[in-house]
Amino acid sequence: MRQSSGATLAVFRVLFDENRAPRVALLWFSRFAAAKPEQSEQSMQHELVQKNHMTVEYTSIVGSVASTLTGALGALVGVWLTDRGNNRRLRWQSDIELKKEWNRLNRERGEELYRHADKWQGNIRANSLFWLGAMQSSYSVNDALDMEIARNRDIPYDYGRMEMLVDVYFPTTREAFDGVTAVRDSHSAILSAFKQRYKEGDVDGGVFAARYTNSLHRLDETIGRFKASIADGIRAQ
Repeated sequence: MRQSSGATLAVFRVLFDENRAPRVALLWFSRFAAAKPEQSEQSMQHELVQKNHMTVEYTSIVGSVASTLTGALGALVGVWLTDRGNNRRLRWQSDIELKKEWNRLNRERGEELYRHADKWQGNIRANSLFWLGAMQSSYSVNDALDMEIARNRDIPYDYGRMEMLVDVYFPTTREAFDGVTAVRDSHSAILSAFKQRYKEGDVDGGVFAARYTNSLHRLDETIGRFKASIADGIRAQ
């Protein structure tokens, strides 16, 4: 017991010895300061590990989002390109179908116009021959008139429709058509002069026969050119 008390007293003396006290305090502080950096270094390493882990997670999330956005954008671009291609193809097919339909319609209208022109030509020729016979005294004027009326009872062509087809579908034939009407009017003027002379009592129509024959030939030729222009218009479709 005395020994223990003596040892304790010796420690207190050392601690409170004015010469040794500063050295002991310095020794404790050094030990404490040496232990602190170790704790701080461990904490920093722990924080660094956490930061690295967060960085890895962040990088993974960003990569995943970027991959998703890239895929979505690629899908949208693919859909847009597909729709654009489909629309172009549909427009192309529609244009082809419209062109085919227009060509078919023009061909049918051209054939109709040609038939009208051909029947018009035949009707003019037949009526002209009736009156040419009267001019040549092959039969009377009344006979020629009766034959013309019978011929025109059912006119095989529609002049108004023929003119509409020229203006709407085949305007390139208008010049040839106008040429026909000009020669036809001149041809009709010769016939009108013959009829007037006949009413006045001059039954000799020989002076008109030659002019009327030449006019008929010219009229036949101009109608032929008109029909040729129609055929060219049909082939150009």
